[in-house]
Order: sequence, then structure tokens, then C-alpha cells
Amino acid sequence: MSIFKQVSSFARNAKNSCKDSRRYFSHETPVEVYSEEHEIVLALGSNLGDRIHNFDCALERMKKSGIKITRHGCLYETAPGYVTEQPRFLNSAIRGTTKHNPRKLLGVLKEIEKDMGRSSGGIRYGSRPIDLDILFYGKQESTQRV
Repeated sequence: MSIFKQVSSFARNAKNSCKDSRRYFSHETPVEVYSEEHEIVLALGSNLGDRIHNFDCALERMKKSGIKITRHGCLYETAPGYVTEQPRFLNSAIRGTTKHNPRKLLGVLKEIEKDMGRSSGGIRYGSRPIDLDILFYGKQESTQRV
């Protein structure tokens, strides 16, 4: 029987009352949806070269690395913090999902940064073609410094 026939059969046989519908749609029973994918929010920043091109390149690499982008935030420009003698930053954020665990996701982001020219021995808070940070990973919280 197709799903449409099942639904119309249910609709014909169900009484038009909330009390009767509780039998079919109980709020007392918790429903959990299992998914291997985790919702994430990532921050992007760039202050070297063609910043918009850097964002596009990073987003494309993320997609190829198992990160599904579902929303993209606005672009905004900020003055650099801490080390102020450098170009202004272009910043944004994306929302998405991934099957990667937090450590693997961090590794993927660090690899993208490296491939795009960010040096691991550079000045902390210094100029960079791309900066990728994990802001949220599912409902997990971490106080570890990485």
C-alpha cells in the first residue's frame, strides 16, 4: 500500500478530535532521530590576497572534505585585533553538517588552511590567507585548547 493510501485511510477513519488523535501522535513518548551527521557552525576569516576568492576556495574544499554547507552568513570586515599592523579581515560564518568527529573536523580545517598557504609557524594573530574555526559542534562543549 502506498504512503498516500495509508494517509488517506487514516484520515477517513480518524475522528475529528484532539483526544482521538493522541492515540496516534502521543507527546508523552520522546522521539529521537539518529543521524551520523552533526550540526556545525564554522567561522571564516581572511586578510591576505583576494579574500573573497579565499573564502570561495575554502568553501569548495570543505564540501569536498565531507562538510555539507546549509547556510552562509553575511560578509563583514573588521580591524585586526592584537597585532594591529596588518590588513583588515573579511569574516563570515557557515552552518552545516558533517560525519567527522570533532578532532577529524579540526584536522580537515587545518589541512585546508595549510593547503591555502597558512603557515603553522607564523605570528599568532598575524596575517593569513584563511582562518577556519569551529564555533559549534552539535551539542558538545569543549574547554580544551587546541
